[in-house]
Amino acid sequence: MALDFMKVFKGINFAGLASDPASPTNGDIYYNTVSNSFRVYVNGGWTDLTDLTSSQTLTNKTIDAANNTISNIANANIAAAAAIAYSKLDLADSIVDADINSAAAIAYSKLALSDSIVNADINSAAAIAYSKLDLADSIVDSDINSAAAIAYSKLALTDSIVNADIATAAAIAYSKLDLADSIVDADINSAAAISGTKINPDFGSQDITTAGDLVLEDAQSPTPNYVKLSAPAALSSNQKLILPSGAASLDKTLVVDSVSGEDITLTWGDASGQATVIITQASHGFAVGDVLYLNGTVYTKANASDPESSEVVGIVSEIIDANDFKLTSSGVVDNLTSSNFVEAALPSEGDVIFLSTTDGKMSVSEPTSAGEISLPLGVAKTTSSMYVQLKRGFVVGSNDITTELTLTNNATSNIQDVSAYKAGELTGWVTIDADTNYRFYLQVQFAENGNDTDYNIAYQTTGDTPPAGFSVSVTSAGLIQLTLPNLSGFTSATINYALNAPAVGVTLPLSIDASKITTGTLATTVVPDLDASKITTGTLDTARVDAADILTAANRTIAAGNGLTGGGTLAANRTITLGTPSSITSVSGNTVTSTSHTHSISTASIGALNSGLTANAVGSYAFAGSISSISATTFNSTLAGSSLRASDEEGTTVGSGSLSGTWRCMGYRRSGATTSTVWLRIS
Repeated sequence: MALDFMKVFKGINFAGLASDPASPTNGDIYYNTVSNSFRVYVNGGWTDLTDLTSSQTLTNKTIDAANNTISNIANANIAAAAAIAYSKLDLADSIVDADINSAAAIAYSKLALSDSIVNADINSAAAIAYSKLDLADSIVDSDINSAAAIAYSKLALTDSIVNADIATAAAIAYSKLDLADSIVDADINSAAAISGTKINPDFGSQDITTAGDLVLEDAQSPTPNYVKLSAPAALSSNQKLILPSGAASLDKTLVVDSVSGEDITLTWGDASGQATVIITQASHGFAVGDVLYLNGTVYTKANASDPESSEVVGIVSEIIDANDFKLTSSGVVDNLTSSNFVEAALPSEGDVIFLSTTDGKMSVSEPTSAGEISLPLGVAKTTSSMYVQLKRGFVVGSNDITTELTLTNNATSNIQDVSAYKAGELTGWVTIDADTNYRFYLQVQFAENGNDTDYNIAYQTTGDTPPAGFSVSVTSAGLIQLTLPNLSGFTSATINYALNAPAVGVTLPLSIDASKITTGTLATTVVPDLDASKITTGTLDTARVDAADILTAANRTIAAGNGLTGGGTLAANRTITLGTPSSITSVSGNTVTSTSHTHSISTASIGALNSGLTANAVGSYAFAGSISSISATTFNSTLAGSSLRASDEEGTTVGSGSLSGTWRCMGYRRSGATTSTVWLRIS
C-alpha cells in the first residue's frame, strides 16, 4: 500500500485556480484562490478538502448550523450582549426565582399560576377586575360594601325581590315591569287622565258613556272632523247609532259622505239635510265658495250665460288638498268671502243668492237678460255663510223675438236645436219665391219621448198649400229641420219663426240662443225698447233690423265735436252750433279748439286776390283828391268816397265822378281843393 503513494519531503505547491477546472477525474485536487481552500473532485463532484464530519477547532469562522453540531459551550463562552433568541434555548425546568429580575414585569400570559396564588400574593390595592376572578358561590354579605351600588345586570334576583325591598319613592319605569294581564281598575288613580293614544280602545260589548263632548281631532285622514264606523263581516241583527234627543240633535246629524267598496264614511252635517261629497280631481284649482257644474266627467266652474254651464251640482265647501275637495249640494257652506260674489261684497242675512254670468261666482242680483239662466243657489245664513238649496233654473225670456233663416232649394236646412227642452212649439211663416210663389204659416210641435232617447214632431200649415215634397222633421238629438223640394224658377226662401218651449217661470215666447242658429240673421217684429212716441211719421220696417243696433233714444247721444257747441241725448231735440271763428291774421293757421276755429292765409292768395280787384272795389287803392276845399286829412283818417275823386300826380282833378264807399287815408292831404294822396277803400 505504501508503494502506491508518493512521499514528498519538501512539500508540494498546487497552482491556484479561481474556479473548478473542466473535465475533472475523481481524485483531482487544486487550490481555489477565491475561497482560499483546497478543492477535491470526489464521487463525481467538487468539494472542499476539509472533512465536514470531523470536529474542528475554528477561530473567527462562520459555522453552518445545518451541517454542524456545536457542543461544550460554557456560560463564559456567551457574550453578555449575545441576545440569544428564546427559540434557540431549551429552558424547560431550568429557570429559578433568582434568574428573574425584580422589575421583570413578566406578562400573565407567560405564567402558569393555576392553584398557586395565595392571599398574601395580592396587594391590598390590587383592584383586580371581576372578570379575572372566579367567585362562584364565594361572596358572602359581609364582602359587599353598604355603598357598593351593584348594578342590576350583575345580580340574579329571579323570584327573590319582595315588596319590602322596593322603596316607596322607587319610581320604577314601566319598561322594567312585566304587567301583562295584571293591572286592575283599583290600580289606576281616579285622576290618572291616561291619554287615549296609550290605550287600545276596544270596548267589546261595553257601552261608551260620557257627560262631555266626543271631540274629533284633525289628525284623521283623508279629511278632519269625521267618524268612520266599521261593522264586523257578519251581524246577527241590525245595529243602530242613536243620537241624543231634544236640543242636542238640532244642529248636527250624521249623513253619508262617500261610498268606497263596503266602507261608508259619515260626516257631521246640518240637521236640515247636509249633503257633501269628497271629490278627487287632479290639480282642481278651486277655492271655497266656487259654484261647479259637471262638464262630462270634469268639475268646472258654473256660469249663468247658457243652460249647459248652469247645471249646478254643488258649491265647494272645503279644500282638502290640491287634488281633493268637498262639494256641498245641500246644507250650509261657511267661510265665504267677497271674492265669491260679482258684487265684490258680502250678502246680507236672508238675501237670495243666484248663479252669476261670471265663471264660478255668485250674485245677489237675479240675471235678467234674455237667454241667461235664473238659478237660485240658496239663502245667506250670515254674511259669510249660506244655506245651499239648489233648484232647477229657467231661461230668461223676452217677448216676440223671432229668427229669420234662409232656406235652400232641393235641400234640408237646419232650423233650431231644441235639445235643451223637453217639449215646445216652433211657429212662424215661410216665404218661397219661385215660378209659383208660396206664403204660409207654420206650427211645429215637438216633445222628447219618455225614455229621453228621441223626439216626436207634428206640424200644420195655414195659407198657401206647401209645395209637394215640403216637410218638417226632427233628429233624435233634437235638431228641427225643414226640407224644400226642387222648385222651378227658385230664387229665394226664408222662414221667420219664434220658439215657445215651456219651462218653470218663463214668459213665452222664449229668447233664442244665438249659438243654436246655424244660418241666417236675428230679426225682431216688435222692439220693446223703442219709444213709439218718438216716431212722428212713417212705418218702422223691422224685417232686417238687428236687435243689437236698436236702443232707446235716451241711450243715444250726439256729442258736439271740436269747434262746435250743443248736442246731448236724443231724449230731446238737439242743436249743433258752429263756434265763433277767430279773426284771420298774417300768422294765423288752420286750427280748431273745443268751441272755435281759424284759418291760415298765404301771400300767394293775397296776391291773387289783389290782382282780381277792380277799380273802386273794397280793398283797392286810388290816388284821389277832394272834390271841394276841405280841411287837411291826416294819415289813417277816413273820408266818404262821395268827397273824393281820382286825380293825377300833380293833384289836378281828372273826371267828374266821385268814389264809392268809405276810404282810409294812406298818406297826408293839405287843406284846399287841389291836393291829392293815396287812399284805400275799406267798405
